[in-house]
Amino acid sequence: MSPEESFSLMAGIYDRYRSLDRQVFEILVSEIKELMPTQKKLLLLDVGCGTGTYSIALAEVLNIDFTGIDPSKEMLEEATKKCPEGKWLHQGIEDADFGDESFDIILMSFVIQHIDYKEALSKAYRFLKKPFGKLLIVTDDHDQFLKGSTYHRYIPRLLEIDLARFPKVDELCLYLKEIGFTTHLHKTRRETRITEDAVRGLIERGKARYISTLTLITDEELSTGLEKMEKELLEELKEGPITGIREKTIIVATP
Repeated sequence: MSPEESFSLMAGIYDRYRSLDRQVFEILVSEIKELMPTQKKLLLLDVGCGTGTYSIALAEVLNIDFTGIDPSKEMLEEATKKCPEGKWLHQGIEDADFGDESFDIILMSFVIQHIDYKEALSKAYRFLKKPFGKLLIVTDDHDQFLKGSTYHRYIPRLLEIDLARFPKVDELCLYLKEIGFTTHLHKTRRETRITEDAVRGLIERGKARYISTLTLITDEELSTGLEKMEKELLEELKEGPITGIREKTIIVATP
C-alpha cells in the first residue's frame, strides 16, 4: 500500500487520534520566532501537511502565511474543512516546483519516511530563502523505536517496518550538511501513565489503524498483536502502575 493510499484511508479518523503535540509545537514556535525580528509576514511550506494540524496552529499564533502540499486528496479535504482560506495543493514534494528561495520556513512533520529524502531535502534547500530560512523536520530516530512504543512491543512487524523506512537522524544530518545546511536537534520526551482506560484507547486506535504503519500489516497480524497487548498490559497493571514513554526528534536545518 502506498503512502497516499494509507493516508486516504486514515483521513476521516486522523484528527480524532492524532492531536497536536504541544511539546513539538512549542519548539516549532520558538524556532520560527527567531526569524521574526520585524513585523514582516513569513512564508511557510508544510510538506505532507495532512489535515493541516501544525500549519493551521502556527498561523494562529505567528505572523505567517502557509502553503500545504499533500498527495492525498482526502487529507486535503479535511484540511480545507478546518481552514477554508488555507492554500492547499494536491501534490507531493517530488512534484513541487516552487521558485528558488520561495519560503522562509519549510516544515516536514513525520513525512520523511514516506519520500525520497535526498530529493526532498535538496528541493527544500532550493526553496528556502538564504541565509535566514529554516527547515524543520519532525521524526523518530531508531533508538526511539528500539526503546519501544507499546505497539512496537507487541506487534514486532511494526518495528521491522519502521526501522526499514525511517532514515536515521545521523544519516539525515549528514546529508543535510553535504547539501549546504547546518543542523541542531531538539528531543522531546513525554511520560504517560497507562491505565485500564488507556489500554482500551490503545486497542481502539490500533483497530482504527490510526498510524500509517498499521495499514501495512495484515488483519491477522493486527488482531493477534492487539489481543496480546490487551491481555498482557491488563495483567501487568495488576502488579502496579505502568509508565509509557514517547520521544520525538526535531531537526532544525539552516542553509
